[in-house]
Amino acid sequence: MISHNWGDLMVEERQQDLIQQTENRRRQKQALGIDEAATYEIRVQGELKLDESWSAWQQKAFVKMEGGGRRPLVSTLCATVCNQGALVDCLQKLSGIGLPIISVNRLPAEGGTLSLSTIARFCR
Repeated sequence: MISHNWGDLMVEERQQDLIQQTENRRRQKQALGIDEAATYEIRVQGELKLDESWSAWQQKAFVKMEGGGRRPLVSTLCATVCNQGALVDCLQKLSGIGLPIISVNRLPAEGGTLSLSTIARFCR
C-alpha cells in the first residue's frame, strides 16, 4: 500500500513555484531595453585608431590591440553606448572603415554603464 503525504507535496510544489518566480524576476532584471545604455566589447580584425572621426566616442571608449607579426592584428573596442541605435551606428562605422567584426559582447554593469577605468580593466 502506498501512502501520500499531500501536505508535503503541496509545500514542495509551492517551493518550486517560488523558485520559478525568483528566476523569472532575475531574468527580467537582466533584460536590456532598446533605449538603455550599455557597455560593449567589440573585437575587430585589424588596427582601430580612434582619430577625430571618433571624437564622440573618445570620452567613453578604450581600445586594446593584440597580435601582429605572425598572428593577425585584433583590436578590441570597449565602449559605452547610450542605446541600441548607437551600437548599430558604431558597428556600421567599423564596417565602413573596412574592419571585419569578430565579436560583440555586452559587459556586465549595474545601470548599464561603466567608468572608463573599469572599461579599461575589462579590456586587459
